[in-house]
Amino acid sequence: MWPGSSTRCVGASAHLTHGQVIKVLVANRLTSPAPLVRVRDWARTWAVEEVFGITPDVINDGRMAGYGEADWKAKLADHVIGGAVTPMYFTTAGGVSLAFGDSIQRGVDTWAWEWGTR
Repeated sequence: MWPGSSTRCVGASAHLTHGQVIKVLVANRLTSPAPLVRVRDWARTWAVEEVFGITPDVINDGRMAGYGEADWKAKLADHVIGGAVTPMYFTTAGGVSLAFGDSIQRGVDTWAWEWGTR
């Protein structure tokens, strides 16, 4: 594999593009009760080889683990931090309530994305 290449060698002869990995992961998220867990077993059960032409033995490369870790970090940040800040608001002297927690939540989402993709 050349530096900057869009493919990654997995095993002796398998080459998967990032697009192929994303396609399988999206299918996994849509059909699995526990997405991003035991993807290889899911791929065998859901005929990924027949549908996408990708053997189950090669889809469990490092990118799969990386996406799962990023997803976990985003969920953690969203539920732990976001759950506390989203309902925040203050009331002005005139009795008008101004919500600002949702704006903070957008910052938490951005931070979680950065944290999850490092």
